[in-house]
Amino acid sequence: MNESLRLNPPLAQVNRECVDDYKFNDIYIPAGLQVIITVYFLHRDHDVWPNPEKFDPERFRSPAKDGRHPYQFLPFGLGPRSCIGMRFALMEIKIALVKFLMKYKFVPSPGTQVPLEILAGVTLIPKYGVHVRIERV
Repeated sequence: MNESLRLNPPLAQVNRECVDDYKFNDIYIPAGLQVIITVYFLHRDHDVWPNPEKFDPERFRSPAKDGRHPYQFLPFGLGPRSCIGMRFALMEIKIALVKFLMKYKFVPSPGTQVPLEILAGVTLIPKYGVHVRIERV
């Protein structure tokens, strides 16, 4: 779910107004200036997300997520001004997924090696991947 939200955030940008004069390194932001945080591009920052266009849910498991600043992932904003509908939206996503899984099942396709040959690393992964088909239940 988080990887889908990283690639397709509900809002492409978040606007905030600077309430006080602020200096960050050599950047001066005067009070009253509108600051635009481009969530879409923040979620595709090559310095934070290796191969950012690839769908990779493992980005949100330890240890990959442990070294990442919490403000690098902002699908609903963060802090006191985050999206009021965030919890409702996340619940809708989960319900839609459950409804899908009630009608369809994932079955191994001929490309899946049985039994799986596992590579040991920080995590255990199948050497040749797992290929599946989606069939109606």
